[in-house]
Amino acid sequence: TRDVAARVMEAARPARAAGVQVAAGGVLGVRLAEEKSRRSEAIGLLAGVVILAVTFGTLVAAGMPIITAVVALATGLGLIGLLGYLVDIPVVGPTLATMLALGGGIDYALCIVFRSRDELHAGADVREAVARAMATSGTAVVFAGVTVIIALLSLLVARVPLLGAMGYSSALAVFVAMLTAITFLPAVLAVVGRRIDALRIPLRRRPEVTPHRLADQEDEKDQRRSGEQGPDQPVGHDFNSFNRAS
Repeated sequence: TRDVAARVMEAARPARAAGVQVAAGGVLGVRLAEEKSRRSEAIGLLAGVVILAVTFGTLVAAGMPIITAVVALATGLGLIGLLGYLVDIPVVGPTLATMLALGGGIDYALCIVFRSRDELHAGADVREAVARAMATSGTAVVFAGVTVIIALLSLLVARVPLLGAMGYSSALAVFVAMLTAITFLPAVLAVVGRRIDALRIPLRRRPEVTPHRLADQEDEKDQRRSGEQGPDQPVGHDFNSFNRAS
């Protein structure tokens, strides 16, 4: 525990007084650095909230990537703890996994939230906005996550046990972050709906819906309606699209 580690370092005080440099490493160093590590994680999350709030202009939208990253981090660290009963996990493995889970979780969720919110501003309904975000940004998130996982697992090729353990433990954290972004986040977006623009920052302008994007939305709705009507029934969306384009 941290108390035992503190007593061990306290016992080395006479050596430090005599001019001997004493430093803690391994499990002892990790226990002594836990408080500083938690403080740095809290500072990082707070900075992320501020940056996302400025980027999105609303606190609700800014909080979604943070919530997704925290859920992914808690799940990933829990799975790494369970994995530690089967294979050896270095003491620095959870620390590296925390960095990657937070960074990847925020990054992946940011792409999906931004696209879904952009579709809502273009006039799409909530379900359609989430579906389009997952069909576009969700695919990019999966591709990026798989690429990072392959890169981390490639550390096993070095045949160094420490590097290999850090690689598969970090890959597990990235996999959980990716999975959370494409499963948990869409459900949250569907529940929040258009309240995603709530708690708006006063200094930011409300995004405007551009006319050409509304026209694109109407074209797609007309095409879906024409597909439901069948080929034998007359449709007039081509004339409407021509009039808007002209």
